[in-house]
This record gives sequence, C-alpha cells and structure tokens, in this order.
Amino acid sequence: MQDPPTSGECPFARYYRGEMRLASVALFVFVATNYAIAPLYRAWFLGTPATAPQAIWLIEYGVILTTALAAAFVRWRWSEREIATPFTLAAVAVISASIIGDRYVWTQAGVPFFNELIGYFLISAMVMTGIEYRRLCWIVAPALCADSVLSYVLHGWGPVANFELLSNLTAAYIAVFTGWFFEKNMRQVWAKASSLELLAHQDALTNLLNRRGLSERAENTLKQAVRDKKPVAVAMLDLDHFKGYNDLYGHPAGDAALRAVALVLAEHARRPLDLVARTGGEEFVILWFATGADGLERRVQRLVDAIRNLEIPHASGNPSGHLTISLGAVTATAEATLGINYLVEQADLLLYEAKQKGRDQAVIRTLPAPQSREQLSST
Repeated sequence: MQDPPTSGECPFARYYRGEMRLASVALFVFVATNYAIAPLYRAWFLGTPATAPQAIWLIEYGVILTTALAAAFVRWRWSEREIATPFTLAAVAVISASIIGDRYVWTQAGVPFFNELIGYFLISAMVMTGIEYRRLCWIVAPALCADSVLSYVLHGWGPVANFELLSNLTAAYIAVFTGWFFEKNMRQVWAKASSLELLAHQDALTNLLNRRGLSERAENTLKQAVRDKKPVAVAMLDLDHFKGYNDLYGHPAGDAALRAVALVLAEHARRPLDLVARTGGEEFVILWFATGADGLERRVQRLVDAIRNLEIPHASGNPSGHLTISLGAVTATAEATLGINYLVEQADLLLYEAKQKGRDQAVIRTLPAPQSREQLSST
C-alpha cells in the first residue's frame, strides 16, 4: 500500500542519478569538447601534425564524440529514469575502450600518447556520473588492466611500462576510494532526507499517511484512474463515541485502539494505488482505486464487520458494548478536475448522515457525472 519499500537500493539509485545529473552532463560534454578540438591542441601543444590516421578519426569522432554527446543528452533528459544507468555504464565502457584504442593507434603512428588519460576519465566517471561505485568497478578494473597490458605490448618489459602500470594502479585506488567515499556520503544525505520526508507524510501513532501525505499521494492515484478510465472511491470514517472511550479507559488504551483499527484499515487497502490516512484524532480516510458502486458496498461492509470483530470493549455510550465505526463513502468516475478534497468533503457529509442515523453503520453514494454536477450546481 503506502509502506516504504523494503529495499532502499532502487530509490537511492534514482536519487543519486538525479542529484548528479548536471555533473554527469558536464563530464560527457567535456569529453566531447576535448575530442572535438583534439587536432588543434595536439598541433599547438604537442607539435603533432593536424592530419591523423583514418582510424583516429573513426575512434575520436565516430565513437568517442558521438557516445559522449549521446550520454550527455540521455543524462540531461532522463537522468532519473532507470534507462540512464545502463546507458551511462555502456557509455563509460565504450569511451574507455576507445581511449585505449586511440592510444594504440597513435603510438603505432609514432606519436606519443600519455596513458594517464584513461585514469583521469575513470576517476571522473566514479565521482560525476551518479552510478554506484560497485557497478563502475566492473568497468574500471578491466579498462585499467587492458591499458597496463597495452603498455607492455607497446614498450616491452621496462621502466616505461612499469611506470604506466604504477600510474594505472594509482588511478584504480583513487577511483575506487573516492567513488566509495562519495557514494557513502550521498547515502547518508539521502537517508536523512528520506527520514524527514517520511516523518512529514506519516502519522507517528499508526504509521499510516497523515493529511499531507494523503493529499500528495492521492494525486498519483487520481491521475492513474483518469488514464485508465477507472472509478475511484473515498471513505471517511471515525470511531463512535471515542471521547468517552478515552475518558473511561485512558489515553494509552485509546492509542492502542487506534493502532488496532489502523491495522484493519491497512488490510482492506492493500493494492499499490490504494491509500489509507489518519486525518484527525479518530478520523480516517481510505482511497480505493478502480472501485465502483458494487465493489464499494462490499468493501465497506467487510470493513465495518472487521472493526466489529475486533471486539474492543467500549462501555461508554456505545450500545453494542464494543468499539464500532461510522462511515461515509462515495464513488465517482475519475476525471481531470476531480480532486481528493472534493471527494473527502462529499464523504464527510455522508459520515455526518451515518451518525445522525444512529452510528455503527455506513452511508454510500455514487456521485453524479460531471455534466450532472454542473446542472445541479446551476439550479
């Protein structure tokens, strides 16, 4: 229903990607820009000719530049979607392999190429992409191993290759440690923010949604009902003569009774888009997705019976001798202008009617279609 997920991995991954959106875009744009002007700075700073082997143009412009721009676009538009993670991982892997291939072609052409570039890129990817460091390790380790092997292939066993191996080992250490440390801090920030959000939307006594949580979550349910052209139902209920219950049995017993009732309500709204909230002292609201008149009547009757079956003693003003509820419920066809406040107001009117009729009962009504409501309001 509205309980938090048992695993925090997926919510954190979405949060991490979203928070690092601009950083990841900046990284891939930098890579694309770097290779777009590569012939210029190679000629100015390294003294290499502006012309390059055909394989270089294919690697730098056909693969690295294209991949970096595509990754920047995906992270800018869809950073919080799941597709961003595999796409980013694939982009990092392709760019890493291309940097290694670029180095091989340049070295074979007699132009010096510094192996530190692959290390710089992978360290940046660990910190700036917003992907969990454990996933990136599956790219960092093979890429640096492949680059180290290439060093021995190009230079043979000697000081140059040994130095480049040491450089790659250093890059691996920095990448993994900084990735782990940065993600650890981000997890702490996310956990604190999630706890505060939960407290802001959850009733402390019953662990149900509070009024604010209901207002925000109900919007998703109503939008889905509009898309699926499904009816929705809202029930408002409170415990009969509950002030007398608290006066007779004490507030600790009253809190225990509220928790027991809350558990029953949660059991009767278990679907993903169903919601239950405690909106007042002994007042509760239930929102049922895809529930018409027939389904609402059955749900309400089972709910009223379930509260009776708790058999919580109530000898203060309640004729049955046990704790009971009064309930008002409405069902309506979902539409774009239908809001949770309107549905709750209509259910509240029926709750008042149920109390006037003697309590321990439910009053149900189907709200008229939008055109009918307009006609009623105009008369």
